[in-house]
Amino acid sequence: MPKQPLYPHVPKKKEPQFPHVPKGRGEQLPATKKVGSFIIAHDYMGNLIITHTERTGEIFLQLESDRQTVYDILKKWELKEVEKGWSVQIKDTEPRASILAELWESSAQDQRLPQTRSRKPTRHDVEIGTWAERDRIGIWITDKHTDKAIAEWWDEDAREMFEQGFFKPGDISYQTITGRAFEESVLDYAESVGLLAGSKYLAQTVKGAYYWTAVNKDTGEIVESLTPYTSSGRALRGGKAFASRHWKGDTALVEVWKQPYRYSESLYAERLKIQPVASETLGLGMRR
Repeated sequence: MPKQPLYPHVPKKKEPQFPHVPKGRGEQLPATKKVGSFIIAHDYMGNLIITHTERTGEIFLQLESDRQTVYDILKKWELKEVEKGWSVQIKDTEPRASILAELWESSAQDQRLPQTRSRKPTRHDVEIGTWAERDRIGIWITDKHTDKAIAEWWDEDAREMFEQGFFKPGDISYQTITGRAFEESVLDYAESVGLLAGSKYLAQTVKGAYYWTAVNKDTGEIVESLTPYTSSGRALRGGKAFASRHWKGDTALVEVWKQPYRYSESLYAERLKIQPVASETLGLGMRR
């Protein structure tokens, strides 16, 4: 006689057809990443700024070597658009966007590191130097952290700053210009044109301005002026004055451009076939 189950009233438990799916929940699909575009443009100071339509933050590229990485992936017509002041977009789906993505990740890692100072010095990071004797006058702003001059005005350029009301008069004592109103006016102007970071002024684009770039042909050193000049002639004189003071005994090339951070022998200028407004090669005599 067949053996009866001990508990015939208890039904046998059925195994789930899909044991890996929790009861009451369907299969969850992975979240898809929203596709966007990188936006590439110059700011009014000639720096390269990269933003993204779906990301927060930006990439700030100031050095020529850093900007060249981006210029190399742009098409010729895109380079011209950026040079004219327009922006161009590169979609995430384009293969060349991977280079921009790497730059973005690298920039994000740098921002997560402890920062000791901003990318631009503030008025608290600099000091004003002056010199006045007879018909000569010089005014300069020096970064106290690097001991480098970030702006300077000499002779006619310095007098023009007073005549146009940008710099307020000061007292001359022992060949030095002093006075709180004078110093504050110099710092205010530097902030207004973007030479210094500061919240008191919103940096304004200087229309019709000229900037000089000086190249030491013997050492390869390149100095780019961020100070806007009202004419190409004044900018050329400013660059020549800098080279004659700092590079005695060397050969210097001074170029004038309508935007800062320009140099005719850079790959960027060669690809766009752009030329300076004016240029002059100087033999600066023998060192003493």
